[in-house]
Amino acid sequence: MDMTPEYLEEQDHVIRMCTLYARGGGSPERYGTVASFCRNYKEILSVGCGGYDPVKFKATHALDVLPLAEKLLRKAGWAGKFYLGDCRELQFTDKSFECGTLIEVVEHLETHHDVILAVKELDRVCRNWIITTPLDGMNVPSHKRHLTDEDVAFLTLKTGAKWRKFSRWYFIWKGDYEPGF
Repeated sequence: MDMTPEYLEEQDHVIRMCTLYARGGGSPERYGTVASFCRNYKEILSVGCGGYDPVKFKATHALDVLPLAEKLLRKAGWAGKFYLGDCRELQFTDKSFECGTLIEVVEHLETHHDVILAVKELDRVCRNWIITTPLDGMNVPSHKRHLTDEDVAFLTLKTGAKWRKFSRWYFIWKGDYEPGF
């Protein structure tokens, strides 16, 4: 996946729209499940954070591809540490964070290989983590892919994670605690 100007322009739109969606209440069942997992941890990295997820999950650190995400987070009162970066190549040392999230990110990645790299990196830098992705494309133009049961099973075998379908999402997690569904 190249961080082309076109891709970054698309992500600008995604960050704006997802932030509006979250501020408007978003998906309470998805946010509630992720929050139930994250509440067990103090140091949380939100990867592909957009402009609101770290607020919802009380993340202490956040990373996205554009400074716009940090601008929106600060406007929402978030006071954590922000990083610009790529989910496929995280700039942190192994097991740097107690917990990590990759919420509604993998469907925006170009290739299946990009998804594998993102999950591998999350697993490398976070001791516990949770991922969500829609069960289908949800008719969103910026969704480049949707995972299948086979894809999710492959990712969990590679990482030792668990997974479950709930509402309209896949939840994939690895950690000391189970999310509350």
